Amino acid sequence: MIFKEWSESYEQAKVVEFLEVNNYKFSSIPNSTFTKSWKQKVANKALWVRPWLSDLLILLKRGSILFLEMKKQKWVKWGMNGSSISEYQLSWQESINMITNAQYEIAHGASEAIDLIQDLDNN
Repeated sequence: MIFKEWSESYEQAKVVEFLEVNNYKFSSIPNSTFTKSWKQKVANKALWVRPWLSDLLILLKRGSILFLEMKKQKWVKWGMNGSSISEYQLSWQESINMITNAQYEIAHGASEAIDLIQDLDNN
């Protein structure tokens, strides 16, 4: 799949490639999947699909879990690029970070995410 460069999906695909090459166990939460089907929407709600959980769930090699929320890479000159962090994401982050061996982090771009994963596994 080819994603628009500088998009969140483009950045996440680069992280997924890193995870696969380095033999991490991980999965994605498909919160952005769109459907016009009301039957599917009702089923998702009944099955507890909730928005704003992290984009990726990664089992770190040190024996913990990382909930990784991806954002687009920051612009070189201006910093933030229109990506916003919702109150729901901050609420998830606060709740998850209270759990032993679980961490919720927000990364702007693939290189920041990969550095974060490596730092967490090496410390």
